[in-house]
Amino acid sequence: MALTTISVMSITAQEYDTNRGFIHPGGLHTQADFDRVKQQLAEGNPKVKAAYNVLKNAAYSSATAATYPVETIVRGGGTGENYINATRGAAIAYQNALRWKIDGTDRLSL
Repeated sequence: MALTTISVMSITAQEYDTNRGFIHPGGLHTQADFDRVKQQLAEGNPKVKAAYNVLKNAAYSSATAATYPVETIVRGGGTGENYINATRGAAIAYQNALRWKIDGTDRLSL
């Protein structure tokens, strides 16, 4: 089995270049990251605004997105699989958390 190494690059606000393309952050966000996004939205950065609008309009980023919790997660074997419910719920929670950190609201609209 091969091991995968993930490295996370730290970028300060002064070093951040909105024209550099996408670099995956490794799933970690700092308060500086959120502050930078908020600042760029406030300044009207068109790329950041367009990207944030994609998040805001995503079905899973709505506070009313439906989840289907189950007591036991089943994956593998094909019959009775329900793990997608857990992955959907995680995606909904993550997207709503991102919006909460950026919007600063506790109830998001559709």
